[in-house]
Amino acid sequence: MLPRLLKITCFAYVAGAANVSSISNPSLCTRPGKTAISYRGDGEDLPSIYEALTTCHNITSLELELYSSGCVVGEYPWVFDFKAGDRFPALKRLEVDGYDFESRTKPLRPARKWIEDLFDGVQEFLGWETTTYDVYGLKSYEEPSLEEWRKAMDFTRIEELRLSSIGILFYERMKHELPSLHTLTLESAQLPSEILDFIQNVPPLESLSIHLYAPYPYDEDRNRTQFPLSDIIERHGSELRSLQLHQGESDVPGLRRPMLSTTQIAEMRASCPNLVDLGLDIDRNGTWPVEIFDAIVSIPTLQSLSLILEIGADLHEHDGGLYSYNPEGLDGEGPFREPRMSLSASEALFADLRKRKVGAELQYLNVTVGDYMEIPYSGPLYFPNWEEGRARKFVCAIRSEDGETLRCKKLGGS
Repeated sequence: MLPRLLKITCFAYVAGAANVSSISNPSLCTRPGKTAISYRGDGEDLPSIYEALTTCHNITSLELELYSSGCVVGEYPWVFDFKAGDRFPALKRLEVDGYDFESRTKPLRPARKWIEDLFDGVQEFLGWETTTYDVYGLKSYEEPSLEEWRKAMDFTRIEELRLSSIGILFYERMKHELPSLHTLTLESAQLPSEILDFIQNVPPLESLSIHLYAPYPYDEDRNRTQFPLSDIIERHGSELRSLQLHQGESDVPGLRRPMLSTTQIAEMRASCPNLVDLGLDIDRNGTWPVEIFDAIVSIPTLQSLSLILEIGADLHEHDGGLYSYNPEGLDGEGPFREPRMSLSASEALFADLRKRKVGAELQYLNVTVGDYMEIPYSGPLYFPNWEEGRARKFVCAIRSEDGETLRCKKLGGS
């Protein structure tokens, strides 16, 4: 019998309809269609997820996002406790954020680990002699958790993969093990050689999205990453239908993110004959980058465009990196990087790009100003960036009824 699940939702797709059920419902395991597990939490429910994966063999999609909602005392391994002979279903879609593929430690329950660490701390504070021991019988695997995954699951069936905050080992060992992969999303602080090598060795992709985080204020000596566009399109250009390249905005002066040049966009146009969807960071400093726009609209197959603009966080003096949430957004006190985006400005930009577009019509335009978050952080330790509450997103499309009327809407703020 499956244990009680706290934070797992399963989506069973039957005859085109999405029905939401709990995995603890035994009938879900035998339903036709594909089933997904989606989990976001602190790792407490990993035993339940493991039980589901080894019981419901029709599961084809797993979204696993592990995070701490506060301070973590000691080291608690966020990993599955694999049992010899257990098998996972052959997943087609896998999203992993925060799982410790490199851990060799069998998991302890956080409460028990907290007690053990607290006891150690008391001994140290009182000056008592401490000894190395393991009250709860913590054991180690001979191989890292990734190898236990590989014994339990067939990775050759994965078609869609999203990876974030997982260390380097997965990239090193799995670059030749994903023959069915066609959609890849990567989120990372930088692009070390191991990740670049992974990108160059997976099969030619139809969709590639890379999101690099902004440097923290105390990390201001870190160099910004230049996207290796030539290497990307040499490997994947012939198949690429969607390409998203984005770096988070820094509030550290002198660490503005690098932008693609007109020459690079022209290279993309020549080497990506099937490109339909494109997302890029775009620079503006008082005027719109007309040459960049001309290069983009010359891509004949392009139909959907996402532009990510800096809001101007580096234009402000910062006091320790702590700011209050500002709901006024782009209508509030600046300075902001100009030209300032608004609903009317997004409509005018969409109309202008459509007018100048070569080849297929531009059907969609998304303009994001700042690092916009659809769901603001709501945890106990809240240290907002300057741009939080100010960032905005504008979504534009052609009305389907007549195929001509432009419609834009603003997300975020009032």
